[in-house]
Amino acid sequence: MTLFNPDLLVWYYGFDTHADDYGSLGLSEAAYFAICDLMIATAADAKVPLQVVLGAGRSPTWPPPPSLRSSAAWRKPEEDQSAA
Repeated sequence: MTLFNPDLLVWYYGFDTHADDYGSLGLSEAAYFAICDLMIATAADAKVPLQVVLGAGRSPTWPPPPSLRSSAAWRKPEEDQSAA
């Protein structure tokens, strides 16, 4: 990323890779937390905003399980949490 030097990092955050979804790549809920933390850290290291586009899988249930809804991608940035 340092060679590219982007102004914005866009992440399409879909759930069809979840173990319970038909398109499963077998990812666990813990994997989604790790991916969230990685994307947030990558954007912070590059000093660029992170735009998250939420996508759904094909699971018959919506919204996603509570543990996914509370993942790092759904957290407000630290500076916004103090204002809440």
